[in-house]
Amino acid sequence: YPCVPWQSQLWTLAVTQFKVFRFSESRFWLEMSSSKLDPIDNGGKTDKYTWTQTLSEVTVTIPLPPGTRAKMLAVDFEPTSLTAGLKGQAPIASGATHASIKAEDCTWQIEDGNLILYLSKVNTMTWWPKVLAGDPEIDTTDTRA
Repeated sequence: YPCVPWQSQLWTLAVTQFKVFRFSESRFWLEMSSSKLDPIDNGGKTDKYTWTQTLSEVTVTIPLPPGTRAKMLAVDFEPTSLTAGLKGQAPIASGATHASIKAEDCTWQIEDGNLILYLSKVNTMTWWPKVLAGDPEIDTTDTRA
């Protein structure tokens, strides 16, 4: 990474693509950082759901309105996409998956007021940086088996 030394006691930065690292009492370095997010339990968080993963499975947790029952949900798994939400409403999560899934092996359940989706990966030797196209990506170099 390219580094730029700055001679100053205090620098205030409002630039998100840089991280500040303190080297000594009077010297700072700016380092280019990735736009990818740090993983949370090998997964991440979007505004609609959280997700975790192992090498073989992705688990998506979607909060539901109180009183939601299974018969009120519409969940569909396809080899390269998924759709999940309340019947008659816009899907909560919908789109192309990052990679292919074994649709016939995917399942779901309601637990503690959440819709839990279990996605079975076709390629069990890779970490996913995101669940759906357009989601923020995590840094998969920091995932743990």
